[in-house]
Amino acid sequence: MLRIPTNLALITLPLLIACALTGCAKDRAPASDHAIPPAVEMMGRPQLAATQASSLPTDQTMFAKLADEACGLSGGCLIGASHAMLEGHRLDLARKANEHAEEHPAVPADAREAKTADLNGDGFVTLDELIAMRRTGLDEQEMIDRLRATGQVFCLSPLQWRYLYDRGINRPVLDWMSNQGTAVATADHVH
Repeated sequence: MLRIPTNLALITLPLLIACALTGCAKDRAPASDHAIPPAVEMMGRPQLAATQASSLPTDQTMFAKLADEACGLSGGCLIGASHAMLEGHRLDLARKANEHAEEHPAVPADAREAKTADLNGDGFVTLDELIAMRRTGLDEQEMIDRLRATGQVFCLSPLQWRYLYDRGINRPVLDWMSNQGTAVATADHVH
């Protein structure tokens, strides 16, 4: 059973700050009646890391651990990381990417110029970068193609999933990010 921490306000604070800094509230998508998919709800990053701790670590559990150490249990602004950042356990750069996303959020002009979802090329994808792509007018498939082009590992916490969904990031994009590790593993077994 998923337990809600008593200090929920402290966990959600980074997301609220990011929202205030990016100005996303003013063009917020209408609140949805759709619940977070059970797989995402059950796969909160801390739980994902804890349930697979006894087995060999996966890319997603390595990302979960890095994001949680850098930003707290909500994951802050980090939603993706390159393999180099994961293998080097670049906690310093993860914190820097999170701070940069909060202090200098990406804008649509950044998304128009970029070839991947890692708009600033720092080895991480952050909430603001995905929102900037949406604001640019990219469709779902273009967003997924840019996410895939990063070669990064993605893992959304339930709070991040809801934050992105409420700002107009559609289910196909969120589902791709949430299932990316499973899809990669399945594809590896097929070949």
